[in-house]
Amino acid sequence: MQFNSFEYLLFFPIVVIVYYLLPFRFRWLLLLAASYLFYMTWNPYFILLIMGSTLVDFYCGNQMAKLPDKKQRLPYLWISLAFNIGLLFMFKYFNFFNENFATLFEFLNLSYMIPALDILLPVGISFYTFQTLSYTIDVYYGRIKAEKHLGIFALFVSFFPQLVAGPIERAKNLLPQLHKEYTFDFERVKKGVLLILWGLFKKVVIADKVGILVEVIFSAPEGLSGIVLLAGAILFCLQIYCDFSGYSDIAVGSAYVLGIKIMDNFRRPFFASSMSEMWRRWHISISTWTNDYIFRPVMLKVGSKGKVGIIYSLMVTFVILGIWHGANWTYLAFGIFHGTIVSFEYGFQKQLRKFHKWISNKKLVTVGGWCITISLWVIGNIFFRADSLTDAFYIISNLANDWTFNIEEIKTQLALNNEMHWKLFNNRFVIALSLMAAVVMFIIHYFQEKGSVRAQLEKAPRLVRYSLYSALFFSIVLFSTNSNYQFIYFQF
Repeated sequence: MQFNSFEYLLFFPIVVIVYYLLPFRFRWLLLLAASYLFYMTWNPYFILLIMGSTLVDFYCGNQMAKLPDKKQRLPYLWISLAFNIGLLFMFKYFNFFNENFATLFEFLNLSYMIPALDILLPVGISFYTFQTLSYTIDVYYGRIKAEKHLGIFALFVSFFPQLVAGPIERAKNLLPQLHKEYTFDFERVKKGVLLILWGLFKKVVIADKVGILVEVIFSAPEGLSGIVLLAGAILFCLQIYCDFSGYSDIAVGSAYVLGIKIMDNFRRPFFASSMSEMWRRWHISISTWTNDYIFRPVMLKVGSKGKVGIIYSLMVTFVILGIWHGANWTYLAFGIFHGTIVSFEYGFQKQLRKFHKWISNKKLVTVGGWCITISLWVIGNIFFRADSLTDAFYIISNLANDWTFNIEEIKTQLALNNEMHWKLFNNRFVIALSLMAAVVMFIIHYFQEKGSVRAQLEKAPRLVRYSLYSALFFSIVLFSTNSNYQFIYFQF
């Protein structure tokens, strides 16, 4: 059992009402209880893991705070690192490495007796372990003070709006806010609710319906024409963006209703004109986390090697970022692919600048960079979505094959005779409407690049504003029918 979107919409208002009715000194307890209840709906036993991580890092942080010297604090940092990374390895990566070692031993005709673990991957473990790790690392370096209140610290680790799929918050931002008292502010609550609705719109109206077509194409790519494979790859980029940024909007909006500001996780990434810029706009919390806690420490160790050292640091960072997503060779390939492209952009930045000056047309450079970036992003996400490396390389190698656009031929290729394909057939008009909704979303994003759409909307007559809000709400209700898709990043 776990909350779906509409169960959350019933759960959350109750929390908000009680939150603003309670005296300030009890609010942290309410939010902590709500966070633990929310998390336990996936599996009650998972709460023991998050409690363990909380207690270990609370203890380590406070022990380090008592010691003035880094050398004395180091053992407690190692305890925190060992516990959290060990937890992550055991539940997320052990079976992957064990399976590959078993294959290697079999190839070498050697006996291998270590069995696989029969365990479930706790939802959100990659997010809350990284969040609490950043706390202990920051305390170790003296960037922040250790939190003395166990309940507040537990709430920082498990804050339910962003618990299971981020954004990965930093202690210096979130912890001070959990100590503050917030009064009910209608304008702030309205802004938060609208952000929640916008996130649900992206998830329910666009991602879930487009995902039907994506699932059909990626589940059996063999024999499909290049145009169908390319359509599947492009639509997956749309699906994962709307799915994950939709969740992030819901998380940010929910926190904002409670008076708490957490970081934005997306900033219109499909307007980027380079892969480096794309990663500054996409999943900002993990890209900044890996920059601060992986790239910079590695670069400090190899900084004397100049450009080669920076490229090495970039590759290490992107490999870890890829593996962070999951225990599969496809995620490793995803990380290597993106690390290679970003390293190329860095390594040849002077030559690229000269080339841009030679073209001497800023718009042409921007549009050309955008086309290349989106093309590379589509290819990189094939590794992310494909079930195996074999499927990924098959899809990529066949993208340019057979671009004859024939509806009847495409229907034949998709073989509309099994349950999934009939699901696609029965939802064809809904999928078309979802694609139209995606166009509307990108138009809004375009104007957001130019300025604040919300500020412009507030200037519109009240009838117009509330008509748009109502249309947003009812589109979510209508499209939620038979929509049982989990958020994609819940699996990480």
